[in-house]
Amino acid sequence: MEKKLQTLKNILDSSRYTVALCGSGILKECGYPGILSLDIAYDIENRYGDSPEYIYSSAYFSTRPEKFFKFYKSEILDKDLEPSETFYALAELEKQEKLQTIISKNSFSLSERAGCKHVYNIYGTIHKNICTHCGKEYPVEFVKTSPSVPLCEECGHIIRPNVKLFGEMLDHEIIANLVFLDTPKNVLPKILEH
Repeated sequence: MEKKLQTLKNILDSSRYTVALCGSGILKECGYPGILSLDIAYDIENRYGDSPEYIYSSAYFSTRPEKFFKFYKSEILDKDLEPSETFYALAELEKQEKLQTIISKNSFSLSERAGCKHVYNIYGTIHKNICTHCGKEYPVEFVKTSPSVPLCEECGHIIRPNVKLFGEMLDHEIIANLVFLDTPKNVLPKILEH
């Protein structure tokens, strides 16, 4: 283990531009197994009558908002996750200027809550919710405390979590920023070659 840590330290010390990729594994450290692990997915299907992939989709959100929000509040919002030591270590690396960017696949904003500044949440964030009609933004607490389907106080339309649901495309603007703005010019041609 000591040798691996020394190797990592050497890589970070010699790197000119370091990016951390944070996937679902890092959430497990925080106590969140995810909704797609076999036992969890099976349990969800037993309780809700549909698979988590189907429930957590834009089609389900549009056609069954009551069931979607029952699932979303219980299985996503009620988890009260806190950043793990890994998130704080990433924030420290960022402060030391050894880490320039974090690309995160989780929508809980745990990197930011640990103090990271340069984070791309490619699947969005639960902390931002938007009216589907007028665009008014709402915090996660508004969605959590809504009795059923959260509705906009301005126009009465449904409020949508600002997260990517299964089957939706990633935000092209975020991807463009990742490729072109945060990639050193001498690295991009090498990426495109492969």
